[in-house]
Amino acid sequence: MDEDTKKQFGITDPDYYNYLNAHDCFTVDDCNDANDYLEMLNAMTTMGKASSNLDYNYLINEVIIGMNGDEQSEVLMLVSGILHLGNIIFSESNNDAAMVHLDDRKTNHNVKTIN
Repeated sequence: MDEDTKKQFGITDPDYYNYLNAHDCFTVDDCNDANDYLEMLNAMTTMGKASSNLDYNYLINEVIIGMNGDEQSEVLMLVSGILHLGNIIFSESNNDAAMVHLDDRKTNHNVKTIN
C-alpha cells in the first residue's frame, strides 16, 4: 500500500492495531503482503468477468462487473475503520457508566470519520 493510500485511510504499522498485534507475528514465511494486496485489488476490479470456458450467453446475462475505484475505497475505509475500532477499550465505572480508555501510544494518529 502506497503512502498516499495509507494516509487517506489512516493506516499505520500493523503493531498499532490491537486486532493485529495480539501475537506479535507480522510476517509469514513464503508470504508477500505487497503482492497479495495488489492481487486483491486486481480481483476486486476483475471479479466475475469473463472466463474463456464459460458459455457466452450466460456471461451476457449473469456476469458481475468488478468494483470501481469508489467501491474499492469504501471497502478499504471499512476495513480501516474496523482496525481502528479494535483499539477502543471500554470499561465500566463505579456508577455503571461505560468509559473509553485511550492508549497514549495510539492517540497521535489521525482517524477519519466515516460518513
